Amino acid sequence: CTLSTVGRVQVPESAITLMESGDGTVLPPELRDGQRRLFPDAKLALLKSGGDFPFLSRADEVTMYVEVHMRGVGVFPEREKLLAQAQEIPAPRAPEAEPAVASPAKAPRKPRKGNPFAD
Repeated sequence: CTLSTVGRVQVPESAITLMESGDGTVLPPELRDGQRRLFPDAKLALLKSGGDFPFLSRADEVTMYVEVHMRGVGVFPEREKLLAQAQEIPAPRAPEAEPAVASPAKAPRKPRKGNPFAD
């Protein structure tokens, strides 16, 4: 990953958060170090574990880091504001139960002789 292959990022580096998992990944350490050198002013979110797919194995922690990042760059609304809005929305009403209609009784089927799977 070099500047010639990626091009210049049009976002201030202070608005970038790199997320890394501390346990075994297929990403070589040299590539991690290169990414940190490419974005020296970026924030670093370190996960203790999570492997190559921390968004699957550590979803709550990844979500927390993403929310913190989004709030930090002014994109994500405040949690309190979201909770207040959620309380203003009326709860969905359960559908009214339809009156039970008795189905006509079926006559018992006679057992088939022979192979039950044959057509």
